[in-house]
Amino acid sequence: MLLGSIAVAEEKEGPFVIHDIALDPENPQIVYAATSNYGILKSTDGGKTWALSNQGLRSYTHHAILVDPMHPRTLYAGAWGEGVSKSMDQGGHWEEVNEGLGNTAIEALILHPVDPEQIYAATTSGVFKSPDGGASWISFSEGLPVSKIEIFRCLLLLPSGPTELLLGTSQGLFKRVRGSPSWEAADGMVAKEHITVLASHPKTDLLYAGTVKSGVLQSQDGGKTWDHLGKPLRKVWVTDIVFDPQDSDVIYASTRGDGILKSRDRGKTWQEANQGLSVMDIRSLAINPRTPEILYAGTSHQGLLKTINGGKDWSPLTGYPVLSMAEILGSLSGPDSLQKKSSSVYVPPEFLKCNQCHGWGDPLLNSKNTYWRVSPNKRDWGLTTNRMRLRAKLSPEEFTKILKFLMAYTQSSESHKIPR
Repeated sequence: MLLGSIAVAEEKEGPFVIHDIALDPENPQIVYAATSNYGILKSTDGGKTWALSNQGLRSYTHHAILVDPMHPRTLYAGAWGEGVSKSMDQGGHWEEVNEGLGNTAIEALILHPVDPEQIYAATTSGVFKSPDGGASWISFSEGLPVSKIEIFRCLLLLPSGPTELLLGTSQGLFKRVRGSPSWEAADGMVAKEHITVLASHPKTDLLYAGTVKSGVLQSQDGGKTWDHLGKPLRKVWVTDIVFDPQDSDVIYASTRGDGILKSRDRGKTWQEANQGLSVMDIRSLAINPRTPEILYAGTSHQGLLKTINGGKDWSPLTGYPVLSMAEILGSLSGPDSLQKKSSSVYVPPEFLKCNQCHGWGDPLLNSKNTYWRVSPNKRDWGLTTNRMRLRAKLSPEEFTKILKFLMAYTQSSESHKIPR
């Protein structure tokens, strides 16, 4: 169980969620965890002890952590507000890579399996692609529905076949045919499903989709058609799916409310693997690629769990840094040196309403202590400001003034840069 100071932070900012877990493929003792309130946690001893891996980050709410399998020293982190950050030294230092990224609330990140310089990001309002390791981003959302709600959840890149990408959303499954200029909605049973996770079997052509209300779906034809798997999963909210790299029959699925389930027949039947779990709300899974009996599970408010026997029993991990909210926020990267803007920059008083829901990575704009901080990066702020206008109770005049200020401020050459 996490210690008292984290519990205090929970009371103010919400649960200490482990949204994503990644292992170093060359040294699986190195484990990374993307959290809601502590940013990126790193362990170098298989989870016995943990340290913050946040130098250069400006937000401590992260939903994605990704290790480049060809260059394991290279990491990518996706924040809920601060966009994408990149590390070239196993998390020792991070740098924002948001140029051209039209949304900074990141749900998922994936790398191209052959060319890891190609990165895809699923954000709360669309998909973006980087052809150069995050140095620049372009919109990749043609054909997707325009919505004021956050609907884009997960991405899957298929190495072969006519379909190149699958996108899971709260409004069904979308596919992008190889060479096509736009996405198209999938038909059949996945047309209206709330898709939460997509996964491809490493040794077969089978595809899997986790859902909110229908458990796990399986496709045997590259995503053209889908079928339900395992009756016990029919009404389960699935959050993650991982495969045993040595036994192609074994699959694990984490759920919100039903713990962890294990299949020994590629998903036809499932059994509970919950012995020792301290909480049934499991948000993420990761499996040791060299010793697949070892798995890690991220929970909604009890930190991480570990099994060393393929899920027969789980043990809670400890050794987390004990920091108060003030200490965590105080360690934000160089709050006084991030921006060299003149103090004469005029921030309209109406902009204070934009701090009600979140903070800002730029200290000149920020007036709220919160783990969720938004990057004032160079982009069109119209969609975001419009989405927030009701929550912030903006009048039409206030909306216009705030949008004009953000567009002018973030288009300046210095507002989105971090000094090297």
